Amino acid sequence: MEYSVGYDLSPESFSVSGDATGITVTLKKPELVASPAIGAISHEIPGKGLLIDEKEQVIALQQRLITAAEKQGNAISMEEAVIALCERKLGEFLRDFLAKQPNVRAVPMITFAYR
Repeated sequence: MEYSVGYDLSPESFSVSGDATGITVTLKKPELVASPAIGAISHEIPGKGLLIDEKEQVIALQQRLITAAEKQGNAISMEEAVIALCERKLGEFLRDFLAKQPNVRAVPMITFAYR
């Protein structure tokens, strides 16, 4: 499984404020931004007879796997280590972006707050 976790950065989903101590970005906690990527799935049906429609059963099992993967992904997105990594990546992006703006001599401290 591969999970894509990040922030919703649509204009209405966050706000930015600043004071003498730096910039505060207020937004929702990270979430899954795409469906989990499920690697190669293989199966073997050892014999015939018990399953009426093997393809239908395999599709049903794969659908349950997708549901379980999404549930696990949502749990992973709430882990403190994942939140810290998302903050670090967004902070790096913002610092780099701000540093490239005209007349910016020093990038202020950036903190994150969650609603």
